[in-house]
Amino acid sequence: MRNLSLYLFLLLASCSTNESQNELTKATHLERLKKFDQLSNSHALHHLSDSLIKATGTNDSVFLMKVNYYKGKALLTQHKNKEVVSHYESILPFFNNHDLPKFSVRLRLYLAMAYADLGEYSQANALGVQAKNDALDLDDPILISSTLESLSYLVYKNKDYNKALGYMHEAEAYHRKKANKIALAPVLNNLGILYRNTGNKEKAKYYHDEALRINMDNEDVFGVSKSHSNKGRIAEDKGNYNQAKEHYLKAIQISEEHGIENPIPLVNLAGLFIKANDIEQAKFYYQTALNQSNIKENKVEFRNIHTALLDIAFIENDVFEIKKHATILGRLDSKAALDEEKERVRMLEKQEELLYDKLELETKQTSAKATQFTLFVVLILLLMILFYFIQRIRSMRYLNERNAISLELKVLRSQMNPHFIFNALTTIQNQVLSSTPIESAHSISRFAKLIRQNFEFTAKNEITLAEDLDALTNYLQTQQMRYGNKFEYVISIDENLTPTQVIIPPMLLQPFVENAIEHGFKNIIEKGVLEVTVTKLESGLIQFSIKDNGIGYDPIVDESLHATDIFKKRMRLNETGEENSFRVHSFGKNKGTQVLFNLYSKRYENYTN
Repeated sequence: MRNLSLYLFLLLASCSTNESQNELTKATHLERLKKFDQLSNSHALHHLSDSLIKATGTNDSVFLMKVNYYKGKALLTQHKNKEVVSHYESILPFFNNHDLPKFSVRLRLYLAMAYADLGEYSQANALGVQAKNDALDLDDPILISSTLESLSYLVYKNKDYNKALGYMHEAEAYHRKKANKIALAPVLNNLGILYRNTGNKEKAKYYHDEALRINMDNEDVFGVSKSHSNKGRIAEDKGNYNQAKEHYLKAIQISEEHGIENPIPLVNLAGLFIKANDIEQAKFYYQTALNQSNIKENKVEFRNIHTALLDIAFIENDVFEIKKHATILGRLDSKAALDEEKERVRMLEKQEELLYDKLELETKQTSAKATQFTLFVVLILLLMILFYFIQRIRSMRYLNERNAISLELKVLRSQMNPHFIFNALTTIQNQVLSSTPIESAHSISRFAKLIRQNFEFTAKNEITLAEDLDALTNYLQTQQMRYGNKFEYVISIDENLTPTQVIIPPMLLQPFVENAIEHGFKNIIEKGVLEVTVTKLESGLIQFSIKDNGIGYDPIVDESLHATDIFKKRMRLNETGEENSFRVHSFGKNKGTQVLFNLYSKRYENYTN
């Protein structure tokens, strides 16, 4: 029994040791990947990440995804932007779902850079801003600085150099505040490059000089080599070719002494020799750059070198070299076209897959929401039916009200004051008895015409202004006959109006004229005066005014209020708001009254009876 316990203990200890050894091995691999990334050795980074991906089982997903992260960095350094987009888009959800925020931020940054290189700036900017916000939430100065540097790169690619400088200066401030000189040096080098692109060579030199000092203090040989190369570009721009040559040679020397493959100073120096017409030296350094193992990974630089060597071959009239470099460039074009076609096919397949997933999801969502949609449709139908019946009831009420008002108006128009008729007939009778046959005949004719007009207007909704004024004149003359010329009247028509071409509702003025005679002139001492005025206003309205010098009216007890209410309802039937213009103005007790209202003239023009 004791032997069994001892065996189990040794077995568990062995497993624990193996697990610890395995974790240590993985940490070592990740550290090597990080080191290759810092040295920009994309060839070694790509090779090691591929080897680890093949050797790692799927059960260790976190380690596998971290290795995939570095593989994407290798692809980015090699300017394989479409592969970077595809690769990083596929692994980004994993980092989002496994609480690896720092990796998520960096991954978004590099994905944004790849999109920028592909010219998709809106997508790149969205990813960059999201990465910056995530870094601010994490309160990680290094990540914040990295996001600022990446945002600077994005706007730099879009040729917004001033905005790029703004982001880069923010990153500079972060590193100076934290006294992080290791991270500060590359930022200073980038500031120098940006100022060089904006034409400010003095500031560019200042930042490259400071970057060189910091790199030398930190013994960062790769950084020192880059700084010398950048200072060489500044000197070359100023025309100091000898000084530029010294910096390029120094950068090349440092790279060779420390086994760093950096083709940039070699290419820069070759370009400098081209300017000096030293073709042989230019050829030598271009060839040296081509001999570096990582040059083919930088497709842009690789193409530029072969293009330059092809130009040199043409200068030397070297047919063999011309054919050689032309063939290589042709293959590059063919490979680029083939890669682009493969990428297009891959993207189409991915889009098809995404479309299938989307359709499947939509089908599930449609199935889940079918009941809700049915209920929603039923509810809408019920509301529509309810709305229909409410509107129908309202319409019926309105129609009934309109019919009632119309009927009431017809009844009112068909009625003539019995006292007026009786008194008018009595007056005519007295004229006959007093042996005034001619005057009696005129009175009878006028009265008969008034009665006929009253009956005719009852059947009409509209008549001309001329017809209405003719009936009103008959009515006024009949009333003068009744009252023995106790009052006089004046009817004034605007000269801009043609009464025969203006139509109005029938007997529109008569109620107010009757009210003025029967009530306004009652018990007054002086002779009554009635003024009826029709005026065309500039606003396109016709204004009607009935003014008298009678006793005035009291709106509280005046019996004419019922007639006024009917008149407003009558105007409201036109649905033009004309009833709002109606007003009655009393000038004071025994000083008279004026009734005013407006009608739209456009409704009554071009009328033929």
